[in-house]
Amino acid sequence: MLTVGGAGAPARLPIRTLLLVTTTETRFPSRIAATAFSAVLQIAVLSTLWTAVYCGADGASCDGAEQARTYSALAVLTLCTRGAARDSVRSKIREGTLVFWFVRPMAPQRYLALRTMGGFAYNLMWLVPGAALLVLCGVISPPASWQVLVVALWCLAMGQVVAYQLGMLLELLCFWTISNYGITRTYFFFQDLLSGAVIPLWLFSESVQDAVRVLPFHLTVDLPIVVYQSEGIDMQTAHMALSQLAWAVGIGCLTRFLWVRAARRVPTDGG
Repeated sequence: MLTVGGAGAPARLPIRTLLLVTTTETRFPSRIAATAFSAVLQIAVLSTLWTAVYCGADGASCDGAEQARTYSALAVLTLCTRGAARDSVRSKIREGTLVFWFVRPMAPQRYLALRTMGGFAYNLMWLVPGAALLVLCGVISPPASWQVLVVALWCLAMGQVVAYQLGMLLELLCFWTISNYGITRTYFFFQDLLSGAVIPLWLFSESVQDAVRVLPFHLTVDLPIVVYQSEGIDMQTAHMALSQLAWAVGIGCLTRFLWVRAARRVPTDGG
């Protein structure tokens, strides 16, 4: 019997999946240049916008401008590689190749989880140096202490877990509904708006902010940035971090159940 890839291939498969996004993106300099150009352009435009909004025509009083610039710049860096080397249920349904996910040596949910982890690691390669450069250039403010920075990074990691689980719910919804264009457009609109990716959430009214806190979207982008900008760690921060964990576990259990049901709906014969 012929063994493809050698005896060590299955053991290397998770590592190769983790590195898939980074390997794919770094092999195309045009993608790196496009990501950098897009991030720089968005940060420059948003910084100019918030300076104009808070400072006014005379520029005498700029209270809040630095906070808004920092928030928007970090939001841009957090999401600048969101579309990097994407592989989704939605695209596979359109292409008619979804069944191949279920005949691989790796379960589809594990494949997507490892790929997402690799994508998060690739995003950190942009976020950390980019934020450090912006601090050195005086575009954004530094964190109050290294403890605040550590907690902000932890909240960022947990926020990515929540975002991944929410994305899996969308993917599985697309699996069951087949027609998914309208669903995905609606989801990404509300995700960007309610997570703080478009504008800082503090600009909304109190009633809207109370409604947003009930939903998990603000835990993905808004919370890590708010922690980064805070003066220190308090009980409210700990409570929100626990909320991230609770949402991640709860949605994770639901997606696991739906993945099992989805696998039963895809008959595969042979190998």
